This record gives sequence, structure tokens and C-alpha cells, in this order.
Amino acid sequence: RYQMLRRDILRAIAGTACVSVSGTLSFPALANLPSAGSRESLAAKLAPALRTVGGEVCMNAAQRLENLHRDGRPISLHLRRAGLNMSGALMIARALQSLSASEAALLRSFSVSYNPDIEDGGAIALAQSMPGNIRDVGLVGCGLSDAGGAALLEWANSAVGLQMICVEENRFSDQLRKQFVLLREENSSLVVFV
Repeated sequence: RYQMLRRDILRAIAGTACVSVSGTLSFPALANLPSAGSRESLAAKLAPALRTVGGEVCMNAAQRLENLHRDGRPISLHLRRAGLNMSGALMIARALQSLSASEAALLRSFSVSYNPDIEDGGAIALAQSMPGNIRDVGLVGCGLSDAGGAALLEWANSAVGLQMICVEENRFSDQLRKQFVLLREENSSLVVFV
């Protein structure tokens, strides 16, 4: 009876709990959850890049990231109207690439909208470095043409967690816009603004 009660409690807390032959408990359902250390290491990787980029929006975002250990919510990194240019986008892309899988799993929303100087080079670098688990992505009004848009479309096609992508107010051709519409039609749960 004690074993049954303990198993029920553990299942309620962590899904299925497993007891190994040696009697050690393991929690497969918890194995892929990010730890507090992941939150701190994510901040340690992204905050310096944001401080290097500079500007009020990036500096405030760096400060929020550094205070993450106090907050258990998923992370939104919104750098809207931050004065980002291609160089700043490249620094942020390098920081995103350095994230481990558990660190990347913490990032739920990412927006660099209304930074018209990001342009195609910055968008391509960001698309090549954004984790595929991000739910919401925004690159509205970032001075993109088809090269940057195609890189974002390629990323979106492989992003397993994507629920919304906003890329309007860019200089996409009608052909590329149709490809984004097709992406939305092929995935009814995905919201696409183009």
C-alpha cells in the first residue's frame, strides 16, 4: 500500500517515476525540463551580447535576463524599436547559437520588429541561429527583401514549436508572400502575418 501511494504521488508530481534496480528514483518526464542553472547560463550568454549592442532597449533586456532566476515563466526576448542594425543582429545571432538545448528551450518569444537596419544579412544570421522551439517570432519592418524572407521561411518550415510568425512591412515579392501564405495553409495552427 505504501508503494502504491508513493507511486501515485510521484506520478502526480512528475508524470511517470521510475525506480531502478538499485532503488534510485528517476523522473523521465523531468529529464528535459530546463533547470535554474539553464536560466542563469542563458542570461550569461545573451546579456553580454545585448550590452555590447547597447541602446536603452537592449540594456533593459539584458537586465531582465539577468534577473531571470527570480521568475519561472518562459522567456520573451523582445527588442522592438531597439535601433538594431545588421551588426547588432549578428552579435545576437552568435549569442543564440551558443545556447545549449536546455537553454534554448527557455526562449518562447523573440522579436526584433521595427529595426529597419537589420536587413537581409541580419535576418539570415538570426534565422540560422534561432532555436526551433520558439513559439512567436517577429521581424516586422526590418528592411528585409526576399533573401532575408526566404531564410525566415526556411527556418519556419523546420521550427517545431512555432505558433506565430509576423514578417509584415518588409519588401517581399508577391512570390515570397505566397510561400508564407502556403506555410499558413499547410499548418492550420500557425498564425502568419505577411
